[in-house]
Amino acid sequence: WTISFQRAEAAQKVLPIEIPFDKGPFEELTVMVHRCTGLENLGRGELEICVIYEFFSFSPYFTKYVKGSKTAEFNSKRDWSLPADALQSYLTETEITFFLFENRTGKGDEKDGVLAMLSLPLAPLYENKPIKGSFEMVKVRSIKYTLK
Repeated sequence: WTISFQRAEAAQKVLPIEIPFDKGPFEELTVMVHRCTGLENLGRGELEICVIYEFFSFSPYFTKYVKGSKTAEFNSKRDWSLPADALQSYLTETEITFFLFENRTGKGDEKDGVLAMLSLPLAPLYENKPIKGSFEMVKVRSIKYTLK
């Protein structure tokens, strides 16, 4: 029995999550993913892809699925509320990881799959330095992608 990522994503959106806000002040961490370039390197035409963010022990966050053959526009924003008293350890000891994920529905026996990944240390944020720019993702099957 296999579970598709679309079903898992749908289930994640309806599961109730309770965050106790009685343990002091919180700080916001905002992450934005605008686009992914280099998709033409696959040589497979138009793809249906999303980006999955994973940060600390929070539930993974899925961008919307978009179609693209060279560039995929996500324009996605995700906010996390972090306890202020734990902010230093969150930022100095953890990374945020991004996965470029292909939805392969209707493509025979191929299963959904991760095409590339990127892990970014968050330590510059603790020093009040933004993390922005274009970042090359780790290749899967020798293909290069850039997340912006």
